[in-house]
Amino acid sequence: MSEPRLELRLGAPVAATDGTVGHLRRIMFDPQQQRVAALGIRRRMLPPCDSVIAPAHVVAADDQAVRLNCTRAELEQPFTVPATELQILRHGLPVHSTAGRAGRLERLLISPAGDLQYLVIRRNNPLQPDLLIPANLVQQIDAQGIRLTATQTEVAQLAIYRLDQAIHADVERALWEHAPVRTHDSYTIGVTVSAGHVVLRGHTRTTADRLQAEQVARAVPGVRSVTNMIIADGELVNAVAQALANDPRLHGLRIFVRGAYGIVTLGGEVPDAEARRAAGEVAAGVPDVRGIVNEVRAPGVVFDPWTQRALQPGIGQSVYANGIPLGQVEHVIIDPANRRVRELVVSARLSHRERRIVLPIRAVEDVSTGGVFLNSDVQTVAEYGDFDPAYFAVPAPDRQPPFPYTTADVLIRQKPTTTVRREPEAIAA
Repeated sequence: MSEPRLELRLGAPVAATDGTVGHLRRIMFDPQQQRVAALGIRRRMLPPCDSVIAPAHVVAADDQAVRLNCTRAELEQPFTVPATELQILRHGLPVHSTAGRAGRLERLLISPAGDLQYLVIRRNNPLQPDLLIPANLVQQIDAQGIRLTATQTEVAQLAIYRLDQAIHADVERALWEHAPVRTHDSYTIGVTVSAGHVVLRGHTRTTADRLQAEQVARAVPGVRSVTNMIIADGELVNAVAQALANDPRLHGLRIFVRGAYGIVTLGGEVPDAEARRAAGEVAAGVPDVRGIVNEVRAPGVVFDPWTQRALQPGIGQSVYANGIPLGQVEHVIIDPANRRVRELVVSARLSHRERRIVLPIRAVEDVSTGGVFLNSDVQTVAEYGDFDPAYFAVPAPDRQPPFPYTTADVLIRQKPTTTVRREPEAIAA
């Protein structure tokens, strides 16, 4: 896993809490401690002037901007630079291997405490990608440049540097283009990238597909490591079957388990509705399950497959009623008993005003990469109730939400729902 880091790109915009203040002009570096001691900001003023700030003011830094935890007015407060011999690092400072010039300085990658982790250098050939220089290869920094302990050949063999956004896009594209690890209509693998380290989450049909996905990600230029947290359906089915076998309420009952990209379907026959409900709840208690479709038969139980669809609207996806755009998905409301989406909170513009409405999943006709498509017209949608935070809670910290959602995406209903112009469901499946 990657460690946190800040990317100080020389020339990057600098943003205070109340607006952009200028750009990063120089970095004051302590070569003895291998640590950034201060930052020099060229202010947007006439005439231009510089401010010096402590690294502690930086809360985030990437290719887009250096973000501070102070206001523009607070930057006027003088900062005393530590009384030690510091070197001024500027954009384009020469970087030398043991045999000659290797390139020029582009940015510093540092820890949140200011410790140097890597230099990023632009090579002499502008057609070649930037390189990551580990801090332990830095021998000396002075006004003439940065000297490394590595030879020119060793420098050329170092890892290349790419923006996390570029790596993320290329990994997703490579997975999509690799037929064995994609589905026909949507991704079932989530990708996150931090400091060049890739984490894969999600579901595949087989263990071989899971391993293939990792190999595909590792082959993308700029990837430094891959953590594979993908769950194969076989692994998940075994985990659910084991959980069912261990529950005393279900001993002696034949319940069948099958999986498809993390969605687990239960089949078989049990003596009563209580055993059927227990089977669904036990299966839903397995953390990596995306959703439970309970097709177990029991006397007196009638269920409608339409109500058991395992639809997963994406956060931020557009919502349409009869082809008319209404708004975007803001949250999903998960039923803990089956880990399926039971409702969604939609930020919509209805009757010429902004509303946050709660739609039951049965109002959704289909979910695809193109959006969330409802089976209702705009007038019917407008009659659903507004979102009231008092009726909902966030999941417990130890409760893993179903893929692809994060804890910030998910809500749990605490009070019964009241909707209009809808018949009650045949069963709470």
